[in-house]
Amino acid sequence: MAGITRVDQVQSASAAAEGARTITLPTLQDDDFVLLAVGLVTASAPAVTVAGWSNDVPLVRPGTSTFRMGLWSKRAVAASDSGATITVSSTVSGEIGVIARAYRGVDTTTAYDVTIGTANSGTADATPDCPSLTPATDGAMVVDFYGMATTTNTNWTDWTPPSGFGTAKTACSTIASVNNAAIGSADLLQATAAATGIMTATAGPAASPQAHPWAAFSIALRPAAAPTPPGNGLWGVHL
Repeated sequence: MAGITRVDQVQSASAAAEGARTITLPTLQDDDFVLLAVGLVTASAPAVTVAGWSNDVPLVRPGTSTFRMGLWSKRAVAASDSGATITVSSTVSGEIGVIARAYRGVDTTTAYDVTIGTANSGTADATPDCPSLTPATDGAMVVDFYGMATTTNTNWTDWTPPSGFGTAKTACSTIASVNNAAIGSADLLQATAAATGIMTATAGPAASPQAHPWAAFSIALRPAAAPTPPGNGLWGVHL
């Protein structure tokens, strides 16, 4: 099978309460698969839309927290999506953090190898637990997202990703005198299909972890199948 590679990851976060947040996508090719996580803090329930994108996980609210997080995705068309600036719109103004992660080599028929895992805790906790997944396909790319509202008048991008995970991306709004929206993400290429176990991230600076209600998502992207050899299957063999 062809392997999945991460193309790039980008973030955007608000510096004032707002009802819309833009993010500029990386350079993309046709059929790249883009995941977009949105975390926001609002006093009342918002409706969030991203035009032209699939809302794969509706907003998850941990307990009575003012924090909510959702997931969107899109199969890229290079001509319109590469380097494009998209808008995340909310019906209620608030603090917003957005992360987009783009991948190449994802199956064009079934992007998600298994059902997306979601979890949340309404109890204050500094260690969001991304649910265990059991990919069905060797070479799946496991992607985790996690988020929470910060302590009032603080903002931070210090997340420790789950053990073994690669380069993390974080986003946090930077607004004074409020609870900001802090989200993080990381990925792990799983060579052989097997249960991942619960994948735990840690929130906040190591010296002072941030314990708040949290939401977390686990995703397994399916690699595209290798092309079928033509004719009798002796592809590249000269008889």
